[in-house]
Amino acid sequence: HKVVSAQSMAFWSSGDLTRARETWAEAEALLGAAGDRAEELQSRAAQAVIGHQLGRSEEALSTLRHLLDDMEAAGDVTGLTLVLDFTAAILAERNPRDALVLDGAATRLREGLGGGLKPETIGLPDAREIAGNVLSADELDVLVRRGEALDLDEAVALARSVNTARGYSSRTGR
Repeated sequence: HKVVSAQSMAFWSSGDLTRARETWAEAEALLGAAGDRAEELQSRAAQAVIGHQLGRSEEALSTLRHLLDDMEAAGDVTGLTLVLDFTAAILAERNPRDALVLDGAATRLREGLGGGLKPETIGLPDAREIAGNVLSADELDVLVRRGEALDLDEAVALARSVNTARGYSSRTGR
């Protein structure tokens, strides 16, 4: 399963999204059979993001929201951090305020884990760069700091509750 996961990343990084999604599905099945629940769920998150990259953003966001419960139950902090990061990147254009709060939380959590995959590595936009096109630098900083102050449970709660309607933020105003 590690070989299949590595192949999936290679296809993804090279932009071959169809093959990447197929091999992530294969990896998910192998990881599930091996009893590696955390990696299985992370494979599902990867498939969701690829779905977004293939134009199925709403489906991707729905899958990521549902994965929060499974990852929480599995105690997968790394996976939860990935989902927060992925959600922030996907939401950045339509909901920059919540995206920035999630990005700040994910960045702090990722640092606490000693590093990890950044969304930009797999072709997702940088939430801060996208939000910086519509928000002032001061507002951007305030929102990122707000996210950095969240603990894992608070960040997960925000990710569950964000409204994906363009321009509306259920938690952070406007």
